[in-house]
Amino acid sequence: MHTMKYCMFFTLILFFSCRDLVQEEFEDFPKIPVINSILVTNDNLHLDISLTGKIDTTKLQKVNDAEVSLFVNNVFKEKVKHSSDGMYLSQTKINAGNKYTCEIKIQGQDLIIVSDSIIAPCKLLNIKHIKYAGKTEEGENYPAIEFAFTNNPNERIYYEVLIKLFVYDEIQNANIIFIEDPLILKEGLPIAVFSNELINGNQYTMRLNYSTGYSNGKEMELFPFVLEIRTLSNDYYRFVKQLYLYELSRYPDGFNGTSAAFSVYSNIPNAYGIFAGYSKSFSDTIVPE
Repeated sequence: MHTMKYCMFFTLILFFSCRDLVQEEFEDFPKIPVINSILVTNDNLHLDISLTGKIDTTKLQKVNDAEVSLFVNNVFKEKVKHSSDGMYLSQTKINAGNKYTCEIKIQGQDLIIVSDSIIAPCKLLNIKHIKYAGKTEEGENYPAIEFAFTNNPNERIYYEVLIKLFVYDEIQNANIIFIEDPLILKEGLPIAVFSNELINGNQYTMRLNYSTGYSNGKEMELFPFVLEIRTLSNDYYRFVKQLYLYELSRYPDGFNGTSAAFSVYSNIPNAYGIFAGYSKSFSDTIVPE
């Protein structure tokens, strides 16, 4: 009898506690600029400029009348012109070894100054593809790539390695699996983004086991690929790591996902977004046997 009373009591609590309506109308956020620009060597500088909106906004308000001044190594270079909806495109190409600064004037907002320096790329050495690098728990063979790259032990440098597969009519990034390299293990994420903190010499040899995502049940289907190694600025290194965690929290897979919400790293003073970049080196197209 007492058990039935308790059940009825908790049922009533649940019933009444669920009757409050979830807030449907949200107040406007203050209009804060959002500046996004990834600086890549040999590409022109692009900026995307918009303003924040309400929490239920699906499309940000683009800014098409900003004044953008570009400086290279603190010397004025050009007025960056508006090219399309919220987009600004410079005539200047990004070169390694330079510092790039933009002064951005938006009506009704304080002056925004963003800046980042692009480090010279490293060199890829001694690239070797390994068709049978190991077996999964299911007994399926997987491949690996072994390569070396140059390094400056006197400077803290950050790297990212991508294996770009030519899969039929599109380019896809291979997934890094069964990570063994201590530089990547130290970072704690299953992506090939790392620093040279543990590298003492002028070059380093790394091995990456990878999956193409295609299989016949016994071994991975192999595709031609290009190996790309990026030399990252500190801000881009922090951004790409935080972006991985952000995407993981948004789209958990049930096993590796997380219920914690992660924000995206921003280096824009008094605003949101990212202004950072990298230089890159890449191999010729490699066709596995």
